[in-house]
Amino acid sequence: MPIEPITNSRLYRKVADQIALLIQSGVYQPGQKLPGERNLIAHLGVSRASLREALISLEAEGLIEIRDRAGIFVLSHDKEITTATQETDVLELFFARELVEVEIAALAARHAKAEHIDTLMSLLGKMVNCSVSDLQYVDYDRQFHQTLAQACGNRVLHRTVSLLWESTEQIIDKSSAMLTKSESTWQAVVMEHRDIFHAIRDKDPHSARIAMHLHLKNAIDRIKIRLH
Repeated sequence: MPIEPITNSRLYRKVADQIALLIQSGVYQPGQKLPGERNLIAHLGVSRASLREALISLEAEGLIEIRDRAGIFVLSHDKEITTATQETDVLELFFARELVEVEIAALAARHAKAEHIDTLMSLLGKMVNCSVSDLQYVDYDRQFHQTLAQACGNRVLHRTVSLLWESTEQIIDKSSAMLTKSESTWQAVVMEHRDIFHAIRDKDPHSARIAMHLHLKNAIDRIKIRLH
């Protein structure tokens, strides 16, 4: 089974799916080391950032283990790998996100470096200029939340948020209701992200915690309305 170039949108997920297929089909066996990053990048035709995001997602799913300086190794997959979307419904997923990401926002306000602030500001600008009809808004949203997790300086938290967002995107892919947003609703979402950004920029953990709690509470309320 050859490795095929990746050309579609949401690259990291496409990359993760192809590597997962190679593992699950037996091309790469448990305990085997995957090709190096440069090799994978060359064959897949994607950026280093997209590949690394895909690998983090696969590690969170339990398919691989990234060992510092040693490489990427396939884990045993005798047991069926499940994700949050297979075991929970969308509301439970967002409640879990609320529990995790509220504290991540507070930590990010304490530990965010200048490059994290710059990335968040850039993503917020893209969200401001993005129409609800442009499905890139999902990618900007995800990148914003993952940048907050990166700013904490804790790889476990970063991988946890990656897994939660992978589950969120799987739900979005399967449910047209999740994509049903009005322009006014999207603008409200953007303003919520703006409040989070301001708290992070001002290094105000209390305000960051409140802003993230309000954002995810509102997200849960909006989902309840769309599902009924």
